[in-house]
Amino acid sequence: MSSDSYKRFIEKIIDHDAISASNVIEDIEIIEAADLLERLSPDSAVRILRNLQISFAASIIESTSDEFVSNAFSRLEPQLLTSFLMHVSKESRERMRPYISEAVEKQIQELLEYPEGSVGRVVSTDFLSFDKRVSAKDAIRKIRSLSKKNACVLCICSR
Repeated sequence: MSSDSYKRFIEKIIDHDAISASNVIEDIEIIEAADLLERLSPDSAVRILRNLQISFAASIIESTSDEFVSNAFSRLEPQLLTSFLMHVSKESRERMRPYISEAVEKQIQELLEYPEGSVGRVVSTDFLSFDKRVSAKDAIRKIRSLSKKNACVLCICSR
């Protein structure tokens, strides 16, 4: 099997069941896991990172290249990124800082203002709202559309 065929095979497994793929990756050494994630497409790598234990994912991120960090950080939610950054060394945080957008850095700073272990550090500040005139059918259609794009829909509010 060629390297490209192997990569496509692994990515199809991840597309089919990212949680199981993440569980398998947690059973290998951090350096090997980092190497594997760097070979995947950025979207597949991020799907894996989202499902790994925080400390394991942080260790992987510390072992990856700046290019990987840049690609991953542009796709990760601020809450998860904050969790990862809280589990890496100060030196690694400084190395990664240039790959965090200003908007995300601001959100991270806001999250870090909450006490460690509090709900404020982990709850999403993103939400989806609908006008009260939107039908349930249209709201469900929109939510399904967003979920297919891997958007996180955590709270539905009406005005």
